[in-house]
Amino acid sequence: MADRRSPLPDRAAARDAGLRRVRWANRALAVGAVALAIAFSAVAATALPGSSRASRVARGPIAEAPRAAGVRGPMAPDPSAQGSTPPDAQAAAPPPQAPAAPPVPPPVTAPS
Repeated sequence: MADRRSPLPDRAAARDAGLRRVRWANRALAVGAVALAIAFSAVAATALPGSSRASRVARGPIAEAPRAAGVRGPMAPDPSAQGSTPPDAQAAAPPPQAPAAPPVPPPVTAPS
């Protein structure tokens, strides 16, 4: 009888080779995506305005002064301002009330 080899080992080898190619492609795509993300962030960092550590250091110690206690904004309140409410009083005030709803008109009935 003729020696007939089963096609199963050839198919398995082809499958394994295909899986290796897919695995390599996935890794290459992941590395490429990370590289593109780094490149885009570097371009955006140089193109868009903003602050950096170098610009804060260049401005000197005034920019690094501590903020007043309880103030969460970028600027401390002006102590020379007369009659202004303290930030704690503003936070404790209730929100303004919504306007009242207009009255609903009575239903229209047909004359009898």
